Amino acid sequence: MIDLKNLNIDQKIKLLIGSGAMELFNLDGVVPSIMASDASCGLRYTVTTSTTHTRDDNGAPRVVEQKHDEPNITYPSSNMLANSWDLDIAKIMGKALAEDCIEKDVDVLLGPGLNIKRTPLCGRNFEYYSEDPYLSGHIAKAYVEGMQSKGVCACVKHYIANNSEDDRLWKSSEIDERTLREIYLTPFEIALQANPLFIMSSYNMVNGVWMSEHKKLYDLLKNELGFNGLIVSDWGAVSNHVASVNAGLNIQMPYRAQFFDTIKQAVADGKITEETIDSLVKKNLEIIDLIQKNKSKHIIETTKEERCDISQKIAEAGIVLLKNQDNILPLNNTQNILVSGFPANSSLSGGGACYVVPYKNPVDLRTCLEKALNSDKVSMDLATRCSFNDVGGNNAYMGFKACLEKASNADIAVVTVGTGIRVEYEGTDRRTLKLTKEQEDLILETCKVNDNVVVCIYAGSAIDMSAWIDKVKAVVYVGFAGIQGHEAVANILSGKVNPSGKLSETFPYSLQDVPATKTYDDAFVSVYSEGLNVGYRYYATHNIKTLFPFGYGLSYSNFEYSNLVINKLDDLKYEVKFDITNTSSVVGAEIAQVYVRDVISNVYRPKFELKGFDKKQIKPNETVTFSIVLDERAFAFYSTAKDCWTVENGKFEILVGASSDDIRLKQNIVL
Repeated sequence: MIDLKNLNIDQKIKLLIGSGAMELFNLDGVVPSIMASDASCGLRYTVTTSTTHTRDDNGAPRVVEQKHDEPNITYPSSNMLANSWDLDIAKIMGKALAEDCIEKDVDVLLGPGLNIKRTPLCGRNFEYYSEDPYLSGHIAKAYVEGMQSKGVCACVKHYIANNSEDDRLWKSSEIDERTLREIYLTPFEIALQANPLFIMSSYNMVNGVWMSEHKKLYDLLKNELGFNGLIVSDWGAVSNHVASVNAGLNIQMPYRAQFFDTIKQAVADGKITEETIDSLVKKNLEIIDLIQKNKSKHIIETTKEERCDISQKIAEAGIVLLKNQDNILPLNNTQNILVSGFPANSSLSGGGACYVVPYKNPVDLRTCLEKALNSDKVSMDLATRCSFNDVGGNNAYMGFKACLEKASNADIAVVTVGTGIRVEYEGTDRRTLKLTKEQEDLILETCKVNDNVVVCIYAGSAIDMSAWIDKVKAVVYVGFAGIQGHEAVANILSGKVNPSGKLSETFPYSLQDVPATKTYDDAFVSVYSEGLNVGYRYYATHNIKTLFPFGYGLSYSNFEYSNLVINKLDDLKYEVKFDITNTSSVVGAEIAQVYVRDVISNVYRPKFELKGFDKKQIKPNETVTFSIVLDERAFAFYSTAKDCWTVENGKFEILVGASSDDIRLKQNIVL
């Protein structure tokens, strides 16, 4: 590692700022080059195709770069990964993405995103995991473990309380400490167990202080939670370069000429001590050195096509069957099937920094379904009036009418709907949970001419289905399914794959049911006055009915829960054991969830909270024993009076369920 004594102050300052859009300074070869890249639905790798030297309106030199994104593998969105509730799948995804990075010589992947889904309107919810901190943290931990096992650095983000996109560059998230600790900080705390080398601070303020200069929350991260890596700013998030350095921000991104000048002048003026600079630079050099050592792990074990197959397996694990009236699914090859809607012929993902240009054209759903069913009775009509862009005109109307005529002659009508890059993307929030009127019309009009309608939803967050949910036979929630997403959907619809995904977020009946929508919010402040009442914690505690609850998902199998036994392993450590039997003739995987309730508490606590889960595949008529361990944190709340996590004595109820609204087994323990 480079000795600090061999660096002058200019070189030290350069190590605290980016040298370009995604690079760090290598000081003309004195330290190794470090390259970062965006990620969420795959590796977004941007290359410069040309550079033009010109001058601005004032005659100053200006460099204009022309860039483009290289095509790459698109993976399922983070909400799909979380809907799998599968830690092995999360680790596999991390490894696959790492191999994509190794091929492009990328050192740091800017993900995963750990922000809590406080409201389903957040434009980047498809990049985040869950409304629940425990589930979010453990999926992220496995993802980071997989990625860093290949020597590629993960950068968990966005620290912290960046839960909406509107006005994120200047808005203050006003949060009490207990809520911050229990809901928004917990997923980062869990993910840190995998030792990510980078954490990205968010754009927003927390309680009036920009996160790029929030010394209190940086100290908590480093001193209390033991983070031993680098804190990097979100791109363009630094408003006060001097305050950010003094707070402990290791790297300010991207390159801006004034970063260097401002920091150097602050050192000369005594506003930043050289000791502060040295402390940050020393840590930066340690991590840069570790990145180089970890390159010995840069071994590619799969081909690009094999990683496409991995992407498909992740999608299959994360697709959620929400409704299956009369067991209309799976489909069979004797049926005449019409596939309609634009998503059936699209490579869908969310937009913004996570968008990845697919390196091969997706195969449409009709073709995939024909192959999965071994059938020539599948047809497709995109219903041109029902695109994402509200296409109008006579030709569009005639196309819509022709689609409905085909639907009237089909045994099964599979209608695909969704959102996409024009609705869900970085920088803005959704305005509604509803689909476009044209897409709702396609569903409703198809139901008028066909009694057997199956709706497949390609979207990154909750959808309002109130206009049509009672009129369709089945609903399959896909997500943004990646480069072989249609193959995955076809395998689910055909029964080649038994659906096993469950929702990692609540689907409310309407936006009015979401507690965060009732709090104070303006252009500059968002008050988190709902406190701990986020997602299912609110709906369960206040007995609010939901369209689909947290943890919900159907299967082509049936599962029975039995034989709950709770064993005390140690002080405040318990093993929860129970059996699940597959009572059907179809092999399937079940996700069992363990919730904990403090029966009588001296402080407010939600009705119950997720504290454990497991997913196991079970053969027909087979009984499998699940064992989930609850530790001290499963029973604790954060006491702001004592400034620590606290467990009260008394009775706790252990609840084992198939979802937050489907509790199968209960038992009390006394601490």
